[in-house]
Amino acid sequence: MVLTAFLNMEFRTPKQTRPSVGTRPRNGGSRLKTGLLKNVPLLASDATTLRAIANASGGAPSIDVALVMMERAYGLPVGAAFTLFAIGRTAGWLAHAIEQRSQATLIRPRARYVAAEQKHSS
Repeated sequence: MVLTAFLNMEFRTPKQTRPSVGTRPRNGGSRLKTGLLKNVPLLASDATTLRAIANASGGAPSIDVALVMMERAYGLPVGAAFTLFAIGRTAGWLAHAIEQRSQATLIRPRARYVAAEQKHSS
């Protein structure tokens, strides 16, 4: 009941998202999370949470929630979800670095660097 109330809350600005639901997926990210949990023997409470997330948001849980559900389902040590996330993120960063190095250009630049001295002078 508390989870459903939380997921149905209105947020102050359109940019704010509900924690546990995640952001708009890139390159089919939503399918990845759904696939991650497809054959996982979820705890009854996690299965209920997953249904509540889907009913309230129409989407899949964030990767963080999916990994924690896997951690709990398989009886992994506390913190294993974070470790799995960090390993995946590190592999992605390394792949980007290798690709950037081979192309000698930034891939998917999203921000413009502003030097510290420029920030303080403006």
